[in-house]
Amino acid sequence: MTHSKAALASCLVLLLSLGVGCRKKTAKPPSKPAPTTKAAKPATPKVRGQAAVPALIAALKDKDNDWKVRSYAAKALGAIGPDAKAAVPALIAALNDDQWRVQPYATEALGKIGAAAVLGLIAALKDKDPVVRSNATDALGAIGPDAKAVVPALIAALKDNDWKVRWYAAKALGAIGPDAKAAVPGLIAVLKDNDRKVWSSAAEALGAIGPDAKAAVPGLIAALKDKDLDVRSNAAKALKKIRAAQTQPATTKPTIAP
Repeated sequence: MTHSKAALASCLVLLLSLGVGCRKKTAKPPSKPAPTTKAAKPATPKVRGQAAVPALIAALKDKDNDWKVRSYAAKALGAIGPDAKAAVPALIAALNDDQWRVQPYATEALGKIGAAAVLGLIAALKDKDPVVRSNATDALGAIGPDAKAVVPALIAALKDNDWKVRWYAAKALGAIGPDAKAAVPGLIAVLKDNDRKVWSSAAEALGAIGPDAKAAVPGLIAALKDKDLDVRSNAAKALKKIRAAQTQPATTKPTIAP
C-alpha cells in the first residue's frame, strides 16, 4: 500500500468511527410555515459509531492494510467503547499483531470496551505468547472493578515467567481494588519478586485493596528499607491506606437520655 493510500484509508477509518455518512437526508422545510398549525421539527437522527464496527473489524483483520490503518481501526473501536463489543475477538487477535505498534491500540480499545471484553481476555491470559498475556493483563487493569471475575486468573498470572505479565497482573489487581482481596497472599509473595517494578506494583495493589490486606503489613514494613525509591514510596502509601482503614472509629448510633 502506498503512503497516500495508507493516509486515505486511515482517514476513512476515523470517519467511519464517527458515523460520517450515516445520516439520512431529510426534506427541506417549506420556505413559509403553514399559518394554521405549527409544524413540528423533524427528529435529527443520531450518529452512531456502532454502525461502523463491522467495517472497522474488517480493517483491523486485513493484514494487507498498512499498520497505521489497523492502528486507527483499533483506536476507533476503542472510541466507540462498549458498543464495539463485537470486535473483541479481532482486538484480542491484534494483541499479537505482526507490527508491534498496533498492539497498544488494541490493548487500549479492549480496556475501553470494558466488561464485555473480560471473558475473551481471560482466555488470552493463557496464550503461549508472553506478549499477548502481558497486553491482556494491561487491558484488564484498564477495565478495573468490572474485571473482578478475572481475579483468580490474575492471581495465577502473578506467577508467570514473564516479568511484564506479573507486573501488569499486580497493577490490574490494584485497579480492581477491594474486590481483589483473594489475591492478598499472592501479592504478599510477589513482594519478594526479583523485579522491583513488580514488587512496587504489588505494594500499590495491597494498598488499593485496603484493610483486607492487613496480613501484608510485615512485608510492607520490610519494604520500607528497600533501596528503590518507588518500592519504599508505594510500601509507605500502602501501609497508610491499610492502617487508616483499620483505625477508623466505628460509627455508633447516638443514645437519647430518657
